Amino acid sequence: MKFKKMEINGFKSFADKTEIKFGEGVTAIVGPNGCGKSNVADSIRFALGEQSSKTLRGGNMQDVIFGGTEKRKSQSFCEVSLYFDNTEHIFRDLEYNEVVITRKLFRSNESEYQINKTPCRRSDIIDALRDSGVGKEGYSIIGQGKIDELISSKPEDRRSIFDEAAGISKFKAKKTEAERRLVRTRDSLSRITDILGEKSNQLAPLTKQAETARKYLQLYEQLKNYEINIYLHQYETTTETKNFITEKRNEIISKLEECRKAGEAAVENYNRTMNELNSTDETIAKHNEELVSLSVAHAQSSGQLETLLSEIKYITEKCSGYLSDIAKYEADIREAEEGIKNGNALLAERNAALSALSEEAEKTDTAWRETMDKIAASEGEEEKSHKSFIEAMEKLTEIKANMSKLLTEKESLGTQIATLRDKLNVSEAANADKKRTVSALGKQLAEEKEKRAALTKTIDELSRKNNENLSSLSDLNKALSKINEKYFTVLERRNLFTKLRDENGSFERSVSRLLSAAKSDKEISSRIEGVVAHIITVPKAYETAIEMALGGAVQNIITRTEDEATYLINVLKSRSYGRVTFLPMSTIRPRNLRDDQRTFLGGEGCFGVAAELVSYDKKFDNIVKWLLGTTVVVDNIKTGIRIARAARYGFRIVTLDGDIINPAGSITGGSKKADVANVFAYDRELREMEEQLTGVSEKISSYEKEIERITAEQNSLTLDMKKRSTEAHDLDVSIAAHEQQYIKLSGETEETDGMIGEQSAQLLLWESRVEEISKDLNSVEELESLARSRKDSALGEGEQSSDLISGLRADADKLHAELTDLRIRIADKKNEAANAQGDIERLAANINRSHEEVRRLREAYDEQNAIAEQKKADAEKLRLSVNENDSNRVAELKKLITNFGEYKQKIQNDLAAYDAERMRLTSEFNELTERRNEEDLKLQKVDTDLEQMQQRINEVYKLTYEECLPLRAEEFDVTAGIEEAAKLRRRIDNLGHVNIDAIEECERVYSEYSELEKQRDDLSNAERDLIKIISDLSKEMKSVFTEKFDQINDNFKVIFRELFDGGTAELSLTEPAPGEDELSAGVEIKAQPPQKKLQLLSLLSGGEKAMTAIAILFAILRLRPMPFCVLDEIEAALDDANVLRFAKYLKRFSKETQFIVITHRKPTMELADALYGVTMEEKGVSKMVSVKLADAVKLAE
Repeated sequence: MKFKKMEINGFKSFADKTEIKFGEGVTAIVGPNGCGKSNVADSIRFALGEQSSKTLRGGNMQDVIFGGTEKRKSQSFCEVSLYFDNTEHIFRDLEYNEVVITRKLFRSNESEYQINKTPCRRSDIIDALRDSGVGKEGYSIIGQGKIDELISSKPEDRRSIFDEAAGISKFKAKKTEAERRLVRTRDSLSRITDILGEKSNQLAPLTKQAETARKYLQLYEQLKNYEINIYLHQYETTTETKNFITEKRNEIISKLEECRKAGEAAVENYNRTMNELNSTDETIAKHNEELVSLSVAHAQSSGQLETLLSEIKYITEKCSGYLSDIAKYEADIREAEEGIKNGNALLAERNAALSALSEEAEKTDTAWRETMDKIAASEGEEEKSHKSFIEAMEKLTEIKANMSKLLTEKESLGTQIATLRDKLNVSEAANADKKRTVSALGKQLAEEKEKRAALTKTIDELSRKNNENLSSLSDLNKALSKINEKYFTVLERRNLFTKLRDENGSFERSVSRLLSAAKSDKEISSRIEGVVAHIITVPKAYETAIEMALGGAVQNIITRTEDEATYLINVLKSRSYGRVTFLPMSTIRPRNLRDDQRTFLGGEGCFGVAAELVSYDKKFDNIVKWLLGTTVVVDNIKTGIRIARAARYGFRIVTLDGDIINPAGSITGGSKKADVANVFAYDRELREMEEQLTGVSEKISSYEKEIERITAEQNSLTLDMKKRSTEAHDLDVSIAAHEQQYIKLSGETEETDGMIGEQSAQLLLWESRVEEISKDLNSVEELESLARSRKDSALGEGEQSSDLISGLRADADKLHAELTDLRIRIADKKNEAANAQGDIERLAANINRSHEEVRRLREAYDEQNAIAEQKKADAEKLRLSVNENDSNRVAELKKLITNFGEYKQKIQNDLAAYDAERMRLTSEFNELTERRNEEDLKLQKVDTDLEQMQQRINEVYKLTYEECLPLRAEEFDVTAGIEEAAKLRRRIDNLGHVNIDAIEECERVYSEYSELEKQRDDLSNAERDLIKIISDLSKEMKSVFTEKFDQINDNFKVIFRELFDGGTAELSLTEPAPGEDELSAGVEIKAQPPQKKLQLLSLLSGGEKAMTAIAILFAILRLRPMPFCVLDEIEAALDDANVLRFAKYLKRFSKETQFIVITHRKPTMELADALYGVTMEEKGVSKMVSVKLADAVKLAE
């Protein structure tokens, strides 16, 4: 291959189109400093694809375009073309005899590459040059200071030169690409494995939910079938069911009517028997009166007999009154008990009418009682007159019989009066004390009852608060249970994400292993400041953009200094963890956009510089700006291209979808798998979950505090209620005791008052008796006259009183009959009991009073009856003197009275039977009424059930009756169907919440899981293939490099001796780092110039270093002669003797390699085959001219 010529247009100082032709051998380019001769070498680098503006000695790529002078305008582009002779087919893949490589750069920072005027990619040119032995990594172009850079570089940095010379750069590039693909494959495999884990975790509950949903649908269909058939049965049998219930109801109504009529008959019999009983009582009373009259008439013949008979009559009448009263009270008791029983049964539905009847009954009762009071008063007057008559008769008899007895009686009465007065005084004093005690007890009871009422109110209030607290506690516990469930759900998810992140599932294995080691090794963890992915907080909208912009740098580990990075690298090597990129904070410098570049960021769709869109600790400012300071985030690729063109591709641009526009103009983009996790999403979701957990924890704490407060209040309330209840119980006990004491003392005071009244009356009676005896003794005639007048008065008043009492008794009997009738009506009327409760309480109180009165009356009756019996016995002795007729009549009256008594007992028995029948019929009527009401409810329930079922069929199944007919089941058992439907509902309820979508979701997740498994298997196979490729490439490179390196070393030893006229030199490989192979080993250079000892290259002088480097260059050229080589003033550091030696050796090698030498040294010029001069006739514009040697020396000087 021959480098024929080059054309330069607008490149740096070459403003005009300039053509430079190169011949065989050595072509020298000379010129004064600053004339632009080195721009020739830069233009060749530029055309060969150099991307670094620094290598091209510019601030940015736009600096290589002619920028204009005072007289010329700047150009919008630059273009360089290199012409090669390819007749020997050095470019193996290019079937042309002449190959022209062209690169054109515009101010917009866009580059165009061409091979033979055909557009191509930069990589196409790089690959073609690499195959030919010409490349920017090798020694095709040696620029100013390159020799010093070579000899001052570290052994590892020199390795690329020898790789290029050995021809393994292409293999190494393939291996690097394979390793990058392996990393990406493992990254994808790791992510897919994580996703498979998440999907597996999803499948377990989803499968259970799907199974529950399928079971629910199955039960739902069964329930639907049962409910539709039940509905059809109800719909079609409703009329029949209602007719059956109506028929049954009509039967009950008929029985009710029969029962009502029977009840009316029973009431009528009861009333008739009661009237008959009253009539019998009147007959007995008349016979008793006649008997008393006969006894009185017989007693007229004898004062003593007359007195006895009068007393017997009085006592008998009194006993009859007692019996009548007892019968009345017993009747009242029975009626009251009946009223209570009926009132309780019919209270709810008979309030209004019962109130009216009760008022009427009460009025009648009041009138009856007033009449009875009048009867009692009249009987008292009659008794008094009769008594006065008897006393008068007795007095007359006694006075006539024995006057001396009056004197004795007077003396006896005087003694009794004195004794009774003393006893009366004592009783009154004791009774006054008891009344004071009763009054005090009454006040105390009122106070205690008032206090008890206040306690009841307080207890009710405490109970209300207690119920409110219990309700609040229940609600709070339910809410706490729900929020706890939410807390543990989020916590479990947080732990899962934390585990995934801690296991560094999205990182390369080497990074993951180092971070895992740091968890248990403080020495390692103390040297790690963080991972780039973890120090940056990225808004969700920019996550994809930032992740794509960072690329592999997202896994870089940050350290404070280079020493810490070195320590960690040694750890990686010693433990064979692999390779990791470290970012020392002490050496990384920020990169920022220039002010003129920032002017392009204000347009629509541009979000700003990536480093300014993320959050991070300010101590990482240099790191973040170095990574993202010159990257701009835009909304889409269209906006990105627009901004890139405007800024002449001066910075990198990334879209929200992750598409990248590089400064050189290349665009990287495409789709990203939706199931591949993004490294920032873990941190973001973890932050969101931590915020959720914090919020939920605060709520839980708030609920727990509220529960604790309410519980404390509840405990306090409970203690207070217990205390109040104890106080109330104590008060109840005290009130009961005091009430009992109060009632007892009140009864005793009443009894004492009665006794005192009787004793006072007795005292007055005795005093009157003494006065009467005195008067009788003083005037017997006056007493006789008085006795006669009293007798006449008593007889007259007796007749009048008897007529009045008879009328009053008739009124009382009528009123009593009316009252009885009203009470029966009240019992029978089922819809008239609005105020029955008050009557029940009144009747209960009346029953208690009546029982008390009955007890008192029976005691009085027994006492008076015993007296009467005694007096009858006394009178019997006197009856011997009574005539036979009167005796027969008396016997007849007694017999009649006895017969009527027996008849009265029979009537009372009949009355009790009628009353029992009436009560039975009332109970039966109530029972039938209840049954009728039940049938009414059943009748209503038929329509309600049908309506509810019809509504359910419409709402749940969206069906009408006609649409249900095709779904009818043959021989459907409705009773069993209802039971089965109830069981199905319970089974559906037991399933709890059912997620119907889980079936489809489960199938979708299963499908995704299967697809992910296929992808995992594909990636695993790809991983094995890449590992094999890398292994094969490593073996091939080791073999080739070892062979070529030994040849270069041999060549270097020979050439070194020739250039130095003696001495020795050698090349050696350094020991590779632990875990690395010899392909990563550096190249050490040792040299021993004549008369010096063998030492490292760094210990030689500047000239010796330069000559040694030149010797290495010639050694490489001897191994693999390059088609051409550009040398830019590499001999500048040599003295004249060494320059001559260099020039001669260069001349020798020019037979195999075409040299283009930029120089200003004379020996080099003298041995050159062609000379070109570079001048700058116009300031800032370079021009090429052909010159002679003498002119060239002058030009160089």
